[in-house]
Amino acid sequence: MSTAVETAIPQTDEDRAALMVRLVKETLHADTAEGRAGIGAILRELRHADPEAIERLAAGIQIARAGLRAGATTH
Repeated sequence: MSTAVETAIPQTDEDRAALMVRLVKETLHADTAEGRAGIGAILRELRHADPEAIERLAAGIQIARAGLRAGATTH
């Protein structure tokens, strides 16, 4: 027997990701201690679920920043 909470959880990874993004944008504010704590908790859970997830994200950010800097110098 499923509960209301179980049936409210999206069934696909894409839908769960969209829900997480919406919740983060609407409820976690990096300018508050509670928001930073919530962000840290989410990052810890991501690292627990996929130990390399944070490193992949950081690498992608560095690549994007390098591309932006390279693009800015060529214009």
